[in-house]
Amino acid sequence: MIGATLCSAFILESEGVRQAAINRAQGDKEAAVLASEAEATSAVNVAQGAAGALREATAAEAERINELARAKAIATEAVALALNQPNGDSAARFALASEYIAAFGKLGGRSSTLIVPQDAASISSVVGTALAAVDAIPRLPNPKSSK
Repeated sequence: MIGATLCSAFILESEGVRQAAINRAQGDKEAAVLASEAEATSAVNVAQGAAGALREATAAEAERINELARAKAIATEAVALALNQPNGDSAARFALASEYIAAFGKLGGRSSTLIVPQDAASISSVVGTALAAVDAIPRLPNPKSSK
């Protein structure tokens, strides 16, 4: 009897060791699955955060572009109104000639090589070219003068 009891105890002990090893393996497996799920969730959260930041940056850029377009429209309307004022045409010619000369002056500062028109050395020819550019723009009829 003692031998059978000892044998049963040994079997029970080995069965307990076996079950403990199975439990440990299952625990390790569940821990690995949970760690993998946590990494996947973290990656999704990071991607969603980046997508949200990109959406916000895109919306901000779109708003900036819209504001710029509105400002340009207001400026264009102001120029159109100013052109219909007395001497508006002369003021526009002066402004355009000034900008032409300023832009021409900036060209020389960018590089050691400068390609200019043949008669660019003469300020009067530069201004004449600018004014010729203004004169080449088709004029719309002045609504004030047609009434």
